[in-house]
Amino acid sequence: MATRTHLQSARGPCPNPAISCLPEALQTPQTDHGGLMNGDTAQVRGIMSYTADIQVCYVLLHGELDGRELCIINIYALNSDDGEFFHRLQFDLVPYAGMPIIWAGDFNCVLDRSLDRSLPKMGTKPHMTAMLRSAMDNLHLVDIWREMHHSSTTFSCFTLTYGAYSRLDRFLLANDGTLDIRRADYQVRFLSDHAPLLLEYGTHMPRPVVPFWHKRPELLGDLEYRRDIQEALTGYFGGNWTTAQSTA
Repeated sequence: MATRTHLQSARGPCPNPAISCLPEALQTPQTDHGGLMNGDTAQVRGIMSYTADIQVCYVLLHGELDGRELCIINIYALNSDDGEFFHRLQFDLVPYAGMPIIWAGDFNCVLDRSLDRSLPKMGTKPHMTAMLRSAMDNLHLVDIWREMHHSSTTFSCFTLTYGAYSRLDRFLLANDGTLDIRRADYQVRFLSDHAPLLLEYGTHMPRPVVPFWHKRPELLGDLEYRRDIQEALTGYFGGNWTTAQSTA
């Protein structure tokens, strides 16, 4: 399964804006870059820092987009009813709770058995689901695809063990308007037995606005104020008015 984010700044599309996450690749303790072991961190081009934790199968990116801090975490959840997985992970995310968090990957559990699984009673993981819901509540995150498709029954993978289709892959983020979500769609499977999920968003980065000065209308009813203004204008034009033409 691949999750992909398209980053778009308030000033227009960013160069090379796509970030692709391959959760299943997190199972191997070595990479082409020499291996990322537990707690390894590094700096990526001086912009983003990443942390890789193979034991709990996640990679975390922390940096800035259009001047605003952002945390992107990609996970591959254990294929067992282990509620401690999400319990541990939410504490790793606490330092980033004050910024937009995008939590993506293969969660290996469903949040809604009636909508996220073709056979609702098969392959349930009550402890894992309960702990994931708790983590979402604590971090104020929502399943953004479900928020945009309230009653759809799209599935992201087929589980041969249970002979059922499921939606195990998702993006969790705060639905507070910080990120301007443009689209969230499942794509055709091509690299994995899980369908890629595409999230496209921009950022709301309000620029500081200097308000125009204007006088309070009620002051026009104050005779002393009007006299002061008249004297100030008379003095200004008396010292600056001239009939000579500027040669500049």
